[in-house]
Amino acid sequence: MTDYIQDFQGVGLFKKEADRIAEQIKTDTVLKGGVLRWKMGNLVPQDVAEFAKFLGVAVDLKKQAAAFKNAVGKLVRAMIDVEAKETDEERAEREYEMRAVFGPGETVVNIFTGKRYKT
Repeated sequence: MTDYIQDFQGVGLFKKEADRIAEQIKTDTVLKGGVLRWKMGNLVPQDVAEFAKFLGVAVDLKKQAAAFKNAVGKLVRAMIDVEAKETDEERAEREYEMRAVFGPGETVVNIFTGKRYKT
């Protein structure tokens, strides 16, 4: 994780990057209910939320973490739904690509869903 706070204070190596992120926090984020999002709707990363709080934005880091956990849960459920609706052709293509990458006879685990595949 990037330490924007140290960098912003001139202690780290990336002062310009920290200044850029500080400006983005001012201009490109929306705070609603203690949760900070980019204007496009995505949650800001945890290190950016912590930096925003340091800069005086009223971010509730517990609510931010809960929102992130909820977003990840939705993503995993969406991945499971997509996989459940896979056609035979799509499944065969996925299996072919895994064999090409990992070789035959290997076990590959989807780190999000926990599903195991044999190549």
